[in-house]
Amino acid sequence: MAVVKHMKPYKEAAMVNLMDNSLGEAPPPKTKEEEKEENEIIELKPHFKTTINVNLVADATHYSTKGGIPAEIAKRLRADWEKYIYEPIIYMSDFWLIKRDYIELNDTV
Repeated sequence: MAVVKHMKPYKEAAMVNLMDNSLGEAPPPKTKEEEKEENEIIELKPHFKTTINVNLVADATHYSTKGGIPAEIAKRLRADWEKYIYEPIIYMSDFWLIKRDYIELNDTV
C-alpha cells in the first residue's frame, strides 16, 4: 500500500449553521474569482497519508489441502502444507482516512 496519494489540494469548506432559522434562502451569487477557481485546471499534488490501519485477520477455520480454501483467502494465504501451518493474513486499509488528514508534500520534504 502506498503512503503517498496524488490529489487536488484540500481547501477548508465554508461552515454552515444547521440550527439557523433562515431556511429557504438562496446562497449568495458566486463572484468572478470563485467562478475562475472552479474552471481552473487543477494540478494534482502528492499528499502523505497520516494513518494506515493494519488489521490481523483472525480465521479459526481448518482448511483441507484438497482445495477447500475460498479464492478470496487463497490469494493472500501463505501456507506450509507439510507442517500444516500458515502465516496470519494482514489487511492494510486507509478507508477511514479523510481528506483533512492528508499532509501535502512539498519540495522541502
